[in-house]
Amino acid sequence: MGLSIIIRVCLLYVFLHSLAYAQTAPVTNKWLPRDNDLRILEVQVESYRFDDVILAYKYEDVVLLPLGAFSGIMGLAINVSANSADGFVIREERTVFLDIARNEIIRNGKKEAFDASLVHHLAGDIYVESNLLGQWLYMDFNIDLFAAVIKITSEEKLPFLKKIEREARIKKALSRLNVKDKYYPKHHEPHKMWSVPFLDQSITLGRQKSSESQAFNKFQYTTYATADLLKHEAALYLSGDDQEELDVFRMKLGRKDNDSNLLGFMKATEYAAGNITETRVNFINVPDELEPGFSVGNYALGRQIEYDRHRFIGALLPGWEVEIYHNNSLIGYQSEPVDGMYDFQDVPLLFGNNHFRLVFYGPNGQVREEEKYFQLNQSLTKKGQHNYHVTASDDEDGGERVTMQYDYGLSKNISTTFNYVDIPLDSLGIREQHQYMRAGLRGFWQSFFLDLSFYDDAKSGDAAELSLNTRYGNTVFGLKEALLNDFFSEEFIPSATTIARRSSFSIDTAIPAFFLPRMPIRFELIRDEYDSGDERFDFSNTISANVRGFAISNQLQRISGTNLPTFTTGSLQLSTNVERIRLRSTLSYELEPRDTLTNASVSVDPGRIGDYQLSIGVNHSFDTDLTQYSVSANKSSGKYNLSFGARYSSNDEYSLDLRLSFGFGYEPRRQSWESNALSVANQGSVSARVFMDNDQDGIFGDNDEPLENIGFRLNNGYNKSRTDEDGISFITGVQPYQPMDVIIAPETLEDPLWNTALDGVNIVPRPGNSILLDFPVFMTGEIDGTVYLSKKDLSFGVGNVKVQLVDKYGRVIKTVETAYDGFYVISKIPFGQYHLRVSESQLNKLKLKEVNDEVVNINSDDPFQSGFDFTLHPK
Repeated sequence: MGLSIIIRVCLLYVFLHSLAYAQTAPVTNKWLPRDNDLRILEVQVESYRFDDVILAYKYEDVVLLPLGAFSGIMGLAINVSANSADGFVIREERTVFLDIARNEIIRNGKKEAFDASLVHHLAGDIYVESNLLGQWLYMDFNIDLFAAVIKITSEEKLPFLKKIEREARIKKALSRLNVKDKYYPKHHEPHKMWSVPFLDQSITLGRQKSSESQAFNKFQYTTYATADLLKHEAALYLSGDDQEELDVFRMKLGRKDNDSNLLGFMKATEYAAGNITETRVNFINVPDELEPGFSVGNYALGRQIEYDRHRFIGALLPGWEVEIYHNNSLIGYQSEPVDGMYDFQDVPLLFGNNHFRLVFYGPNGQVREEEKYFQLNQSLTKKGQHNYHVTASDDEDGGERVTMQYDYGLSKNISTTFNYVDIPLDSLGIREQHQYMRAGLRGFWQSFFLDLSFYDDAKSGDAAELSLNTRYGNTVFGLKEALLNDFFSEEFIPSATTIARRSSFSIDTAIPAFFLPRMPIRFELIRDEYDSGDERFDFSNTISANVRGFAISNQLQRISGTNLPTFTTGSLQLSTNVERIRLRSTLSYELEPRDTLTNASVSVDPGRIGDYQLSIGVNHSFDTDLTQYSVSANKSSGKYNLSFGARYSSNDEYSLDLRLSFGFGYEPRRQSWESNALSVANQGSVSARVFMDNDQDGIFGDNDEPLENIGFRLNNGYNKSRTDEDGISFITGVQPYQPMDVIIAPETLEDPLWNTALDGVNIVPRPGNSILLDFPVFMTGEIDGTVYLSKKDLSFGVGNVKVQLVDKYGRVIKTVETAYDGFYVISKIPFGQYHLRVSESQLNKLKLKEVNDEVVNINSDDPFQSGFDFTLHPK
């Protein structure tokens, strides 16, 4: 009895142990891939499609995906061997170790079991059921077998998407430096002995009455012209009125070249003679109007010469206004041209990026913008590089003015600067020439930018200045300390009391967005200490904001000191251009010594009534208790501007003005003038011709046909100009001296079989010159067919197979991928004989082979070729 019980217990133990082992032991994999189970799938993540495809297997409701191939495409750090895989998913702490021999996976340090029938070792990779693989990789797979595509979404940003975003940010930053991905052939337009000028003309007729005189008629004109002359760039400005027929006369002749190829060994980027702009040298000179003289230099065009400031100066015709924005904050506005110019002097540059935007408003509602980018480190000269700039001119009193600047790069982060300035100076009623010398050292050290300068004047004294700029987070700090020893200049005017020390401190930051929008704010304090011990304080503050298209800025200034009355004044500006309604308002006020408003002005352009652009304005002076009302109506037909304006003041003064203005550009192909409502003389222009190149020689000939209604993109920007019946598009208003790509807009090519021999051209426009460009277009052909996959007795269309078109030299001209049903189309094929094949590398990778290849001829008699099919077989 006892023995029987023991035997029964032993048999029960063996049975239970066997049962437990059967429940935990790996299940023998009964499935083996069949020929019809193979699928070729395209991989998509968000809007991105991969060139690589993956081989998947499908049986019943199960889709198996290759872990190794998939990780390689997605950039995952997972390595696959014969029976195992290890690595991590996106983040290093998300570790994964797969062992199919033991039927286990360890994720994030935790061991998990899985159904062995869902994991297989095939063709050197580990194939995993799609839902299970998605669980392991924290992803969702949406597989469309009909479209032969797998769409993937992930809980976290995938590594390749992060890379794309980084590259996009870099590309955006580089685009500000004119760095681009695609390069087009350069076209150089040589200077001519002479050319027909481009002309901006304005004529004003009016009647005016002041409070102290009878009504009288008035007349005013301005002429601005640019052209090639003696193989140079010439500019001419004239203005006059009924009192003086020629009031202002300015002319300049010179050259500019971004590649530093001017004047032989001098390697200049620009030189000019005539009315020039004098270089500003800190502490010494204060340039005024453009004076007759000459200038030459090799600094990069548009680069600031002074490290912490820049002067914005250029042509501004009557009736035009200009606003200047710094990092999207309104900092200045000029509405009245001075001798046809706008001039923003000593605009400060911040530590870091400085984005300036000049917005020009025309008398008929036109809006034009120019952008400039500066950084403090751009004022450093590259290691081993020499930069120079020289100007020499005569001022209006006959005094001689000479400025010289020389920079040399000592290292990557340090450069030196030297200046010589010879200018006349009025000192206590005596006018005499002063010769100044300046030596400076500037450089970067970690997050600091430092400038140390020494000044000397043989006829007065000397000075030294230390400047330090740094950034902490989004806040920029600036500190300057200057010591002066009987030093006089145009900036430090000789007087009974002399400045012995000047200290300044500035903060540029922004109030972060909360319930109000982000508001940039600037504080600056300048302290002057005199030899007598007296002090003078100049405090200024600027705060601005952009709210739903409204640019708002308030500038406050407070001046105080020893034995000085305290003055606190301010100006509040508002500007907007929303839904074609332009509004500009300025409110000037005084807080000390009295609390009062001084001036208020509002101008509104409410929009158009028919062809007329209306403008209404009110300006009131609280000091004189005078109010001025203005109204204007502007009509433009596209060829010219015609405006009428009326002003009336409360002291019985009035003025009536009728202004006609237009820009004339010369189209060289037609040899005709083209009138334009916008100014054209200070901008570049392009005459682009598009034609069907029937003889395919790239030259417009008798057998070629002009193409109408073809558009262009300028640096990938939209341009509304289209070619006319002669195939010509005359594009004006192009930013001068800046490299620009002129590209045919592909969406404007009407026939899908048209192809361009030249997609785009890189040019550098200049004022007063029209660049001639030809864009040949030729007819092309088309091929279609189907790629089949044959397995045993079955044959079906297969997607994502690469079909290549090869020319007679063995070069791959085009590559396309088949659709889900195996169909492909190759379009825009130039006429000729080609070889058609399936990609050899893809065939080898998928272990397939083709049994046929094709030779095809594309010509004008038979441009469409159909039915070029391929059949693939497993090797």
